[in-house]
Amino acid sequence: MGRRHFIGLAALAWLLATGGVASAAETLGDPQLKVGTHDAAACNGPECTYAMHVLGSATPAVPSKGVIVRWRLGSGDGNARVTLRALARVDNTATYVGTGTGIERTTAVGVNVFEGERLPVQAGQFLGVDDEDGAKLFTVAPAGVGVRFWLPKLQDGAPPRAISGHNDGRALELNADLERDVDGDGFGDETQDGCPGDPALQAPPCAVGTSNPGVTPPPLPPPSAPAIAGLRVAPKRFRLGSLARIRFDLSKAATYTLAFDQLRPGRRRGARCLPRSRRVRTGRRCTAFVRRGVRRGAGKSGVNAVAFRGRLGKRRLPPGRYRVTASARDADGLTARSRTARFTLRPQARRRR
Repeated sequence: MGRRHFIGLAALAWLLATGGVASAAETLGDPQLKVGTHDAAACNGPECTYAMHVLGSATPAVPSKGVIVRWRLGSGDGNARVTLRALARVDNTATYVGTGTGIERTTAVGVNVFEGERLPVQAGQFLGVDDEDGAKLFTVAPAGVGVRFWLPKLQDGAPPRAISGHNDGRALELNADLERDVDGDGFGDETQDGCPGDPALQAPPCAVGTSNPGVTPPPLPPPSAPAIAGLRVAPKRFRLGSLARIRFDLSKAATYTLAFDQLRPGRRRGARCLPRSRRVRTGRRCTAFVRRGVRRGAGKSGVNAVAFRGRLGKRRLPPGRYRVTASARDADGLTARSRTARFTLRPQARRRR
């Protein structure tokens, strides 16, 4: 039967792709999948559960109740048996349970598109894939991304379990399409259910008050705002001109802003903390944050890494302690809650003569 693996996809972010259609699907994961080049053999045993995660950050989850109707998988092996699954984290603990199983499929080498899936999911759950043959479904991941695993694998409805270990530096090449399911019948409202609002019917003629002409359909949930997690600067201490990276995770594609504030000794003047100067010498001591500039860019769903050498454009930041604040705004104008991280910029190294 071959080696059996269960791979849980827990670190995939959500990308809203409504395109102006009222019931359009949401795509989970990177739309540009690669062909897998590695298996995830860290478990060293049959029937293992694997789950993607981002180090030091909250794991993105399914944003709303719905049905997975289609999924894609980049496989470096053919004839591997794979099954889409759902799993959930238990009450914000480090334990997980299986919550649903899809249809068993067989891979071909390349990016596989599996149509006709019907896997109901709830908000807060994660997606995974059950790989029974240890196929190459992983690629080399950027720093901070890895795979957790359980031995033996998770089972639907079984008692919750903590992870057995992790394999850093691997990314699962999988994405999936989620459609809303307003009547809870287990059929996606966009492509599978001709009578959304009536759990007993999926094809016309529909009951009065569901999909009949002239009847107002049930209201759709509002779009979700982007979320930022895992903001960090590595290394935390570096010299002007040397390379550091600012990393953060976005739950969906959005325009990000990084604001750089230098920490300076200050004096309290009323409710404000002013940097100490010839004119500001008295008052209770405090730490003032002096804005030195901002940097903006287009952020993608998932892990983002911004190269930083202590300059904003051609302007050098003065050495010292800094706070970087990350914020984001999506195409709908919804903003994310800002996150902060600190680092120290040291003077540029002197050249030896």
